[in-house]
Amino acid sequence: MNARSISERLLVSDALLVMPPFAGIDRPSLGLHLLQACGAKEGLKVSVAYANISFANRIGAELYEAICFAPTAALLGEKIFAPAAFGTKPTDRSSESSFRRADVNDPLRRFCADLSEIQEEATSFVRDFAEWATSGSVNVFGCTTTFEQTAASVALLQAIKRLRPTGKTLIGGANCDGAMAAGVADLTPAIDHVFAGESELTFPRTLKSILAGEPVVERVVAGQPCRDMEALPTPTFAEYYEQLNGIVELGGQVASETLWLPYEASRGCWWGEKNHCTFCGINGSGMAFRQKSAEKVVKEITELLIKHPNGKILFTDNIMPSNYFDSLLPQLEKIRDKLHIFYEQKANLTLSKVEQLASSGIRVIQPGIESLSTSLLRHMRKGVSAGQNIALLRYALSLDVSVNWNLLHDFPGDEEIQYLDIIELIPKLYHLNPPTGFCQLSIDRFSPYFDAAEKFGITNVRPMEAYYDVYPSDVDVNRIAYHFVGDYESASRRSPALAARLETLVEDWRREWTERAGRRPMLHLAELSEDLFILFDTRFGEDRRSVRFIDEDRARLALSLQRPGAWPEVDVDWATNVAQVSLHIDGLLVPLAVAEPELLARFEGDRLSGPRLDAMPLPAREDRWKEQAAT
Repeated sequence: MNARSISERLLVSDALLVMPPFAGIDRPSLGLHLLQACGAKEGLKVSVAYANISFANRIGAELYEAICFAPTAALLGEKIFAPAAFGTKPTDRSSESSFRRADVNDPLRRFCADLSEIQEEATSFVRDFAEWATSGSVNVFGCTTTFEQTAASVALLQAIKRLRPTGKTLIGGANCDGAMAAGVADLTPAIDHVFAGESELTFPRTLKSILAGEPVVERVVAGQPCRDMEALPTPTFAEYYEQLNGIVELGGQVASETLWLPYEASRGCWWGEKNHCTFCGINGSGMAFRQKSAEKVVKEITELLIKHPNGKILFTDNIMPSNYFDSLLPQLEKIRDKLHIFYEQKANLTLSKVEQLASSGIRVIQPGIESLSTSLLRHMRKGVSAGQNIALLRYALSLDVSVNWNLLHDFPGDEEIQYLDIIELIPKLYHLNPPTGFCQLSIDRFSPYFDAAEKFGITNVRPMEAYYDVYPSDVDVNRIAYHFVGDYESASRRSPALAARLETLVEDWRREWTERAGRRPMLHLAELSEDLFILFDTRFGEDRRSVRFIDEDRARLALSLQRPGAWPEVDVDWATNVAQVSLHIDGLLVPLAVAEPELLARFEGDRLSGPRLDAMPLPAREDRWKEQAAT
């Protein structure tokens, strides 16, 4: 199907829903296609247009992706569409100061050296897109806004309204949740209706009323949470692939193996219902936990893989339902050869749980590790310890499961000793999956830090400064902002050098993994014969690498959690100071070494329940340490 036929078909519908910049182009929009499927259930024809793909093609995929993943503190995506949305003069006058404030790296600064040129391109794009959108028979237009899509949405809907005054314009998404809905509504009279919260029920109902010529009184349409996840239709993403493939210029820039297929099995957070993490504002009005049955998940994934044969599935859940270990994962094992799944987890996983994930095709997890200090984790209400976080990183490495995690700092009431402890232990962890980034705390709307700021000693809560670079002076930014800052006592703030030391360590850790590739640091233990083990260690550089032959007792110290009082002092000294295979954490000896899963399980007294991993299509793990030892 050529680009022209795709374009014409999109414009013959009851409504056109638009994915604006700056959303990533490596995945379709689950939210828009779910609304499309809900509309189809009611006999409504809804099309989805990917303005983000079109704009990426216009400015180049590399620049587009760099802006997408720029530091949040810069709000670069919003700033680019601000002139088109609010009539402000295109200028890069404040770009250097805002880049510096947001810690934008040098390559991205060079990309955006003249911000005004990109802003002018965005204004031209808005005009062209609106002309296209209004060239057909469709008369209802909607945009979604999450993260940095509000300015682009306002610009597009205003331009469409100017060309089609009788058309109806809608907006929804995470940036319209709660009190933000009224704030977005006040940005422009060109937006007819703002959908606040979950809209699977309210969108088709409102669209039907509009098409029937019935008055829709509410400008802000309050959402109705979906109570029954089983009743949700299965979205399809054909229009995403058609539009991505229909743009010839993007060919070769977006490799098919980098594309993710989004899937939703649950909403809300079962942990947050009991213990809301202090910094988390993700769920907004949708904290109540709801999930699909394992049978429905397997059925829908199987259907999706037929229509979209890409095994890379990104579960959008905030946390995996705990009962899926017994219900869903055994069923996914049967089709694991087709799967490469990303799924968010709680960090207190045992070795056997991680093995279940790996055996069912879950190859990337995001467990919310956040810190390597138990006292900081308690402050966050994470419900895990530093030792558990380290154990998870060991288990994941042993089972070839990648871990996405951030190391956070700048908490209200944090103490210098908490960061000094982390600084001391990080070099001993270089063999484990490093953090994706070292991030300063953001006070996010809907989080306990925002809703109960005074309880945590936070005062003067105000929108992040970058919002004032985006919105005109007459806009009440407090009603629109999601990210805030505040005043509070913090060791990170009193001692900036402390955070700088940590950041340097994290950068070094990441560099060890990205630049050394097949020769990443290792702390690997293997059994040679009864009561004889080899411990191979390259954490501290090639010039300090060591090979130790040890007995079973010392292997136990390297692989399993122990109480120091149960061991002779000489063994504890060997484990913590000589070989550095254990750490004193929370009164325990926390092991650091990695081994084959079966050996780990034997020492931990855990039991692996899945099929033998050597029958799985995984890279050969044990060969890695053997190759390095041989050299």
